[in-house]
Amino acid sequence: DEYNVGFETAAMTKSGYKNIVVVAVRKAIISYLQDVFTKTFVDLSSVDVDLFSAIRGLCGSSQDSHCGLCALVDFNERGIDFTIINNGEYITSGEIPAFQAEGSGGNFFEAPGKDVADLVNEEIARLLHTVQDSSLFSNLEKIYLAGDKADSSIIPHLQAVQQNTEIQFADPFKNVGLNPLEDPPILIKESAEKFLAAIGMTLI
Repeated sequence: DEYNVGFETAAMTKSGYKNIVVVAVRKAIISYLQDVFTKTFVDLSSVDVDLFSAIRGLCGSSQDSHCGLCALVDFNERGIDFTIINNGEYITSGEIPAFQAEGSGGNFFEAPGKDVADLVNEEIARLLHTVQDSSLFSNLEKIYLAGDKADSSIIPHLQAVQQNTEIQFADPFKNVGLNPLEDPPILIKESAEKFLAAIGMTLI
């Protein structure tokens, strides 16, 4: 009675078991958010998990995101989050905590771009190998970079080891109508990838 629980069925893993993502959120947290929003002019219609919001934001930004296999790599203060998506559907996910960076003082974001690219490539490969359909491993079409700590310096190094994969920053505003009478804020024009989960929340 203390939790709101939801679930979503994902792809089959090599273990042969059905992969189900279960999300549990304390009702006290939901109640707190509802209380906060009752004091504003904003109606709180739903609460979502940022991982699924990010997928929704990515798929809503481009029709290409609905077709084929892609990896969403989110760079944030905690480290790097990975989500494998196929035809717009969640497949599997993983993370590398920031403190796992070797030779960088425990901080991913002080490590050389090549070192980070190698870690990203290894984690994507590991996740793909856990999926039952092994053909997915050789068919990765795109890697999308997102998050507050995403850095373009990783792209050439990652492209060197993912030569058949298109690598780009996620742009959740690609198919979003902005006010034509005003220039978009600098943050939207230059760092659209930071808003992926936020835009995904509006597409529920």
